[in-house]
Amino acid sequence: MQIFLNEKQLDVTLEGEKNLGEVIRGIENWLQSEGFQITGIQYDGNSLRIEEFEQWRDTSVKKAKNLYLTADTLHSLQIGRLQTVFQFFSLFEKAIVVRNLPILRELKKEYPFLREQLGSILSIPGPDSEGSEVNRLSMAIDELDILNTKEDILDFPSLKPLIQHFLVLSADRMREYSDPLKELLATGELLKQSIPEISDVSIMLQTGKDRKAMDSILKFIELSQKLIRLYPILKENGLVDFTKGNIDGMSFGDFYGALNLVLNELSDAFAVEDSVLIGDLLEYEIAPRIEALLTGLASFDMVGK
Repeated sequence: MQIFLNEKQLDVTLEGEKNLGEVIRGIENWLQSEGFQITGIQYDGNSLRIEEFEQWRDTSVKKAKNLYLTADTLHSLQIGRLQTVFQFFSLFEKAIVVRNLPILRELKKEYPFLREQLGSILSIPGPDSEGSEVNRLSMAIDELDILNTKEDILDFPSLKPLIQHFLVLSADRMREYSDPLKELLATGELLKQSIPEISDVSIMLQTGKDRKAMDSILKFIELSQKLIRLYPILKENGLVDFTKGNIDGMSFGDFYGALNLVLNELSDAFAVEDSVLIGDLLEYEIAPRIEALLTGLASFDMVGK
């Protein structure tokens, strides 16, 4: 059997693979290690749907002649997914503004196909997470079933802000993937400006300035999480040479992992509303690490900086 990838014949020999599923999984593992993903499969003139893998996986390859595969980079695929999400919420927002009931109903029908992937595409908790943004959005969209006239749309004032939130979120994620280096430098500057304020969180919490403290914490967490998200994007695209340089004597990978663990501790402290632990983690664990990160980034070679 001849195997082609993006119209180029692969120099591969089957070694005991008996069915198409084994062949595809082997090639898929190799492609993923190179930062690619299969996007299309054509087997002896028949197009096969990737999502229907279980239906054709046991197809014999003994008498097969040709296997044509298409693949794209994970980076390009993610940008495509983000564009799809952005377009979906753009249409949703416009339909709400002009109170276009038929369009809203069509978008509601399409939403379930997007719902399961929304968390992973936007790097937020998915529908299986209790109290997630995706769940709140799903509940609001489900309520559209009771709409009879376009005037009824006015009875759902919470839906438009939710749609706008996801619209902004998807636009932000597209910027991260389209120009991660620019986003890294901008985020680093914002974090640098927020460190003095975050160091005073304990005092704010002790003096009854809970609202101000929470606003500072949420802003800081959002920026920190963005920094965490940007690391694999930069690494995948070779925009930063993380092998040259260190942060507090640690490799970027080790430092990145340690910072992520502390941010998870902060998330747990939020869940149990432990204001003392929140303040201590921010002041003594996270703020110093962020300062070290911003200082250490200067030791890495950045392409295009």
